[in-house]
Amino acid sequence: MNIEVCTKRRNLKRGSVTVYAMYFGVSLILLVTALINGAQTILVRNGANALGDLWASSILGEYDKELYRRYGILAYYGDEGTVKNKLEFYADYTFGDKRYASCHVKGVELYDYSLITPENVMKQIRKETLKEMAEGLLSGRDEGPVRYDNGEGEAGSGRLIDSALAEGLPSYGKTSSLSIDYAKELIEKLTSLESIVTEGTDSFILNKYIKNNFRNVYFATPEESTYLYGEQEYILSGRNTDEANRKSARNKIIALREVLNMVYLESNPELRDACIAAGEVITLGQGGPAAGHAIMAAWALAESINDYELLIHGKPVSFFKNESCWAIDLDSVLENESRGCVDTGYGIGDDYTDYLMYLLYLTGENTKILRMLDLIELNLRETYYGGLRLQDYYVGVRYSLNANGEEYSFTDVYER
Repeated sequence: MNIEVCTKRRNLKRGSVTVYAMYFGVSLILLVTALINGAQTILVRNGANALGDLWASSILGEYDKELYRRYGILAYYGDEGTVKNKLEFYADYTFGDKRYASCHVKGVELYDYSLITPENVMKQIRKETLKEMAEGLLSGRDEGPVRYDNGEGEAGSGRLIDSALAEGLPSYGKTSSLSIDYAKELIEKLTSLESIVTEGTDSFILNKYIKNNFRNVYFATPEESTYLYGEQEYILSGRNTDEANRKSARNKIIALREVLNMVYLESNPELRDACIAAGEVITLGQGGPAAGHAIMAAWALAESINDYELLIHGKPVSFFKNESCWAIDLDSVLENESRGCVDTGYGIGDDYTDYLMYLLYLTGENTKILRMLDLIELNLRETYYGGLRLQDYYVGVRYSLNANGEEYSFTDVYER
């Protein structure tokens, strides 16, 4: 009887050990499984965080090389659907064969990174231009334009921007023209060129970029083929032909010079008194001051037209005149006599391109950027890819990724 009891007790102990061993084994398996799952979760989380940024950079890595080579602007071609497909491909390539990972792209946002948004372009222009300016200072490079017309003020002519083409350009319906009335009001208050040109400002940097990358009707810096000859004139006026832009720029330059010349006449007692005296003679003493003012206005206009002729013949014209560089005499005005282009030989002043730049300082920044993008699109269509549209280009990407139920967001841009 005692033997049977002992045997039963031994069997009971053995059964308990087996149960404990089973519990321990199951617990160990669960622990190992939990550790594996945790490790897999960490692996997916870390992989999604690290690779998500890399995938965004890969999208930006597909920038248009010709756009960058010619204009120093980084942007890639695409749309939200195309970009999403590429990101899905990267995610599937990385996690698709791993049973423990579920990873897919939820959404892509490109709207804020459109190339035709002026703020996005200005960020890159700022960096590119400052770099070029630094390189120019270090190398001593001459940034002066090269005359490419016949030296007689006869400009070249590009092609027509027809209405169908114009409607697809970045600036269509989004720009405004320079207000001559506003320009006159501003210029009348000037005491120095620094009132217009302030180095280091965005307006200064943008004008520097325009001067370095776009030609005008009479002078050219770039050697690349262009759709229009008068690119700077187009940025200023936005007309559809070189001739229309040239005439518009001519009128603006003459208007600018007229204000400045009038300021000089009114500030010079000798010339002002000569005009009033001439007015007295003409009106028989009945309206000397008013007639004198009208004569001054006519004199300022005649001098301004002569200034323009000097500029397009490659001669400098001083921004603020003095008696040494004043070209037209009062008798020519009173007799309504043209003496052709009169050059005093003063030889100090600003050239045609400089005057375009002064006028561009008085033009809205967004207007300049959008018209500049028009020219980039037209030029790249001509020499690179006929179907190119800058509205299909972007400078950054934002997207969200779902990995094993957790959501991650990623953003990357060319210029932060």
